[in-house]
Amino acid sequence: MIRLSACRRSCFRWIAAYVCVFIIVMPFLAQDLLYSVYRSTKWTHVTMQERVLDGHRQALLEAEVYLRTLEWRSKPLVPDDGLVDIIMVVVTTRRVVGSRTLGYLTRTIAALSRLTRNSGWPATKQLFICDVNAGPAAHIEADRLRQYFHVHVRFPNGSASAAILDPFEKEKQDYAFCLQEALRFTMKYVLIVEDDAVAQENLFHVLSRILRTATYSWSHLKLYYPERWQGFSTDIRTLLELTSLFGIAYVIWTAVLYIGWRKQQKKFRHSVTGGVLVVLLALSIGRQHLIELKQVSPHLYSLSPDPACCSPAIFYNAEFARQLVPYLVNEAQCSNTYPLDMALTSFVNWLQWPGYCIEPNLFRHIGLISTMKGYSRYVEDFLM
Repeated sequence: MIRLSACRRSCFRWIAAYVCVFIIVMPFLAQDLLYSVYRSTKWTHVTMQERVLDGHRQALLEAEVYLRTLEWRSKPLVPDDGLVDIIMVVVTTRRVVGSRTLGYLTRTIAALSRLTRNSGWPATKQLFICDVNAGPAAHIEADRLRQYFHVHVRFPNGSASAAILDPFEKEKQDYAFCLQEALRFTMKYVLIVEDDAVAQENLFHVLSRILRTATYSWSHLKLYYPERWQGFSTDIRTLLELTSLFGIAYVIWTAVLYIGWRKQQKKFRHSVTGGVLVVLLALSIGRQHLIELKQVSPHLYSLSPDPACCSPAIFYNAEFARQLVPYLVNEAQCSNTYPLDMALTSFVNWLQWPGYCIEPNLFRHIGLISTMKGYSRYVEDFLM
């Protein structure tokens, strides 16, 4: 009877703990976590959109202030002693709403320029803009930045045929042109970035660590993957993560309880219940927010298999890129059912030369407004 009463008290304590954590504490602590089940109702689509636009205006002002500190472009694109280790290219086309430029290119190029100047990684790096605007209107933002950065123009006098080309096919041709231009200046690596992806401060610290420790061959590293697809799911990798999390929590609970609780059967029961609590806590917070904790150190960043999607920022092995360009130019035909990222995946699978994705993201996507699609439906991706 005494044993049954003790068991009931133990169950009551755990029920109280679960109620306290999931009904009282977490709704308060996680209300601003956009991918958490506890996200506050104040985060409406309109509210998030306004937050993104306000943040963009402030960041754009900061980028313009930074650009005014730069000297006018005077040096050649490559140093006197030959090729650079990393050539960075920003692929851009005209982006306007009405007559107003969006300013995405300015933020993108300013972030990369700042990192190029301040990075302690002992590698030579250079940066240029690849303007693929086909006209008829000029790309005003790229023209304004020409005083600070080298600009390679695909259509110096415009191109009526390119302007009416299928946008997905044109995107592929533009990408191949810019990649080919970049390969003229390096034998090692190419970082190719779309004009609405802003680099994180630790970009080169993480890349240098990965390149130093990689013991396997890779074709490319994707540096951005949409946050809405980074959550827990039924795929084997995230299931293994949850299993590992349960195992770690179980060991910790066992170690803690071993000190003050000698009864083996109770120790096991409490450790299992504590492990389940931690797993449920992780599920309620959202994997997107948990992997952001890896940003505290470059050594915590990890590689996952290429998710076969998205091309805002990709770091190429130049040897692979030299084989990719002819494939894009001569063989791949892109459309809305076969976009650029699928063409890249097809070529990787054909070569059987694996690519990877770095977690968490090393770039932020800022292109809330698209010239073709208008405002994005997935505003959360631009607030992470």
